[in-house]
Amino acid sequence: MRIRKPLNWIAAAAIVGAVAVPVSGYCQANPEAASASTSETRPALFDWAPGRQIGYQTKATLKISGGTEREEKAQVTSRFTALDKSDGKLTVLVEVNQADVFSTGVANERSGPRFTVEVPVTGADPLDQLKKAGLASSPVPGWDVENFFASVPEKASTTTLIMPVTDEPMDVPMTVEKGAMTTVKYALNSVDPKKPSLSRTLVYDSADKSYKSVATSVSLSVDNEGNSFHFNINLDTQRTTESTLDKGALDLLKKDVADGVAVANKLRSGINSPEAVKSVVDDMDKYLSAHANGIFAEFYLEGRNSLKQRVEIWSNSEKIKEGAEAPDFTAQSITTQTVKLSSYKGKVVMLDFWATWCGPCVQLVPETKTLYDKYKDKGFTVIGISADRERADLEGFIKERKMEWPQIFEGEPTSGTIMYQYGVMKFPTIVLIDKKGVIRAVDVVGDELDKDVAALLEGKDLPPAPKHQDSDADNPLNALPSQD
Repeated sequence: MRIRKPLNWIAAAAIVGAVAVPVSGYCQANPEAASASTSETRPALFDWAPGRQIGYQTKATLKISGGTEREEKAQVTSRFTALDKSDGKLTVLVEVNQADVFSTGVANERSGPRFTVEVPVTGADPLDQLKKAGLASSPVPGWDVENFFASVPEKASTTTLIMPVTDEPMDVPMTVEKGAMTTVKYALNSVDPKKPSLSRTLVYDSADKSYKSVATSVSLSVDNEGNSFHFNINLDTQRTTESTLDKGALDLLKKDVADGVAVANKLRSGINSPEAVKSVVDDMDKYLSAHANGIFAEFYLEGRNSLKQRVEIWSNSEKIKEGAEAPDFTAQSITTQTVKLSSYKGKVVMLDFWATWCGPCVQLVPETKTLYDKYKDKGFTVIGISADRERADLEGFIKERKMEWPQIFEGEPTSGTIMYQYGVMKFPTIVLIDKKGVIRAVDVVGDELDKDVAALLEGKDLPPAPKHQDSDADNPLNALPSQD
């Protein structure tokens, strides 16, 4: 199996080495298979009164083994509020907050997805007609709104589920235990560790018309860029709270949600120019003015600043090209050495923007070591600029791999960082600078990089770089929340 989509969780960045895109369904029933297998009239599974609120807590653990050994934990709190019920459909607001628990044991709590779903009250499989609006995504691999509105089968069968990480469809046996609490169990067991295994148990409360708990465990191996990794994903979701909003509070919430979703839909429609960014930022300001403590307030407050920063980074990246003078900087390495780029004039310098969580970056380390050892006594050096989230990760990796060149820890490309100054939007990014401080090549690797370094050390000119064909992937304004 191969990774089809990167995960929307910090640990998965160690595998895919890119900005994460939320996964689509997690162990989600294949809609085509579901509609083909049943046509009976269904009971009112989610017949909630407007104003009803149900809260859940999910504890998630992701373990990765292979080229990278890592364990990450997260806690997700979610609240579902019934906004309206009409025309046989229930509109529900979904609010998600997430706390990642890093290796330091410190939880970094933040707002997550905010969106609405339309759920058919009767007569159809809820997943067949589930519609989302707003900023919908999966906060961690394994959490998906479909899990909370899955149909309750009448009898045992085999169901097609979409696996996490790979998005591969798998036929999974399912059993049903009927009663006041209906228990639905999915089990796919494999003695071959290279084949996926899955265990999933849902408990539906027929009196409450909601799921009481959802527990999932998945084990699978994937291949990515020639490397094999094994994933163990465990989630335990429990219903924790229930309350009811009065009519006044519900009316205010509905107005808040309508305004917030309108801005979200504009975001989703695409913003690929500075003018479009300004229009969206203006709409965010209007929302924040009307709903200072609204459902989307935290996201739009942060998003407004993030959008402005992305435009600035994009603008800076346009200046990092062959023939341009390399912007000077002064920073401190992880060994407290002062690193000033202009002090390296007279040497050929390679700036390596990278991170230990970036798979392609890690794959280039042996090549970079060979290049450094080959030319370090001839006037060549490397300066690493790290986007690691934790300094300890960088320090441990550098020590283990015996990387002798200066390393600067920056974390995020915020204003004032070297990553921001150079407009770095992807990892790895490599900038090759000649003895006069002029950029001579960007993102060259392998034999081509070796030849370029040798030529610059001898004072030779490099052949012109091939023209780069821009694509949507190069546009940082497209790095917005996914809506699957």
